[in-house]
Amino acid sequence: MSVAELHGRKIAFPEAKSLADLFSEIKAPEGTAPIIATFPSWEAGTWSDRGGRSKSYVQGWLNVSEPRRSFHVQAKPEVIDWIRDNMLHGKNDRVYFEAHIWDDGRALVTAQYNQIIGSAYLAIIDAKTIPE
Repeated sequence: MSVAELHGRKIAFPEAKSLADLFSEIKAPEGTAPIIATFPSWEAGTWSDRGGRSKSYVQGWLNVSEPRRSFHVQAKPEVIDWIRDNMLHGKNDRVYFEAHIWDDGRALVTAQYNQIIGSAYLAIIDAKTIPE
């Protein structure tokens, strides 16, 4: 059964069942997490910075809860498009990814803001699809 909402919050990709449904590449981290997308940012007091004076970024970083581990990832184009179209893009902010593993063997995958409190729910997947 696909979950379209969790506690009243929408799930962006309810059909996703594995990490591979969201990311085309998942690998051990080496060096700084890559920037996988850049968008014009919204600046306070203006409609948006379409002139490109400041940017907002999607970082290819996945942080996994217990047992704690991290990966560099490449989000699939539809995930990047969803983030661009549905999340706030703050000046010089970075969005990264988290997977919260639950006791029932599932994991909630989120797109997490770096500078502001909040996240977007991307999918609820089988936690066994997350590399050890």
